[in-house]
Amino acid sequence: MPAHAAVAETLKDFVFPPMPDSLLRIREETAKAEPDMRRVVDIISGDVSLAAEVLKTVNSPAFRRSKPLNSIPNAVMMLGMGRVLNLTVAASLHASFGPHEGWLGRFWEVAGDVATAMAVLARSLTGIPEDTAYTLGLFHDCGIPLLMQRYPGYDETLKAASRDPGRTVVDIEHAQYGLHHAWVGAHVSHGWNLATTISQAIGVHHSYDRLIDAQNGVDQEVVELVGLLKMAEQVSNTYHGMAYRNVADDYEWANIGDHVLDYFELTRERWADLSDHIIDLLSSK
Repeated sequence: MPAHAAVAETLKDFVFPPMPDSLLRIREETAKAEPDMRRVVDIISGDVSLAAEVLKTVNSPAFRRSKPLNSIPNAVMMLGMGRVLNLTVAASLHASFGPHEGWLGRFWEVAGDVATAMAVLARSLTGIPEDTAYTLGLFHDCGIPLLMQRYPGYDETLKAASRDPGRTVVDIEHAQYGLHHAWVGAHVSHGWNLATTISQAIGVHHSYDRLIDAQNGVDQEVVELVGLLKMAEQVSNTYHGMAYRNVADDYEWANIGDHVLDYFELTRERWADLSDHIIDLLSSK
């Protein structure tokens, strides 16, 4: 969450996506001293579109199921309630942004590919749960559509970031609006009760100078998550080519890529193999 009072005041005027009734009921149940997990399963299963989205996610290449999971109770049994709840929140938040058409459809397509890459990288390189990595990958830029809705001409700000290798997109946004999409996304994720590490990672995912500094004061899991995210963005850029390529992310990778590979003790050859493997998964969707 941004600490600056002026930023917090500005965010009060934003229209953030509300939680659906089914998720509010789940939150109420899980907040009890002795929550009834069968009740939670019934709530998820009773929301047909939500249950379908959760099952679609757990059966996607991101989670590498040898056998498809065909019901929410089955998913809970195999993955555990914690992971299914995380993916339920992710599915609900994803749907809350409205019809995924046109520009927004392309935005979420790329975000889904980044999420898949995040899950695979987390499984291969860290002990971070795949659902945590997937959720960060999906929502790391969720502040962008909200800023697009809020500020006419915001798309020109994004284009400016693709023309300026000397400044990050959040530098450009902050200079123009007094806030940036990482702060907005962190605010959304906090309001939807995503894991604290996810909210923190969203808030700092463009602050790579701070992340490189060993005395950064940032939780190491957050540093790992942002490192995974930078790799996942690069894989997505390589996969999409010029179709939906984010040149601003390329500039960031040029600045932080070597540090990320060193952090995870990845040789260039190992990184190329991992990248090719994930691109093959994305191509087989």
